[in-house]
Amino acid sequence: MDWNDVFEYRDGLLYWKIKTNRNMKIGRLAGSMAGNGYMQVHCFGKVRLMHRIIWEMHNGEIPEGMEIDHINHIRDDNRIENLRLVSRKQNAKNLSMRSDNTSNVVGVSWDNKSKKWYAKIAVNGKQIALGRFSNLSMAAECRKAAEEKYCFHKNHGALK
Repeated sequence: MDWNDVFEYRDGLLYWKIKTNRNMKIGRLAGSMAGNGYMQVHCFGKVRLMHRIIWEMHNGEIPEGMEIDHINHIRDDNRIENLRLVSRKQNAKNLSMRSDNTSNVVGVSWDNKSKKWYAKIAVNGKQIALGRFSNLSMAAECRKAAEEKYCFHKNHGALK
């Protein structure tokens, strides 16, 4: 499907070029916010994710097994410069910090048993223990070094 025939892209948003139903107005903003924070478009009887349409408008079909990552973690920021084609593994290396994180450092938590900060990282589905540390800054430093070693994205763990 050539999405450029259906939509006009402007600064991360899509506008209808054609009528896909009788209620549609050409030139109107397309899409709506889904419950998960992504923008979606109802088009030709299907619900489609806007960031995927925008990627395909600029770069062609998304290869099987590949995903589109929002570099800055903002799910409704669909500017083409904020989107990148990645594998599932690459996408996992650019996750936002979990909302239940209490240390404010991804991969670092307090270990009540040892009364120390515990740093870990997951690589290729396996947890790697990085150590226990007396202070948070040492644990954070160790975790950051591991992210660099395993080629995590610079935004990994950043807040939304």
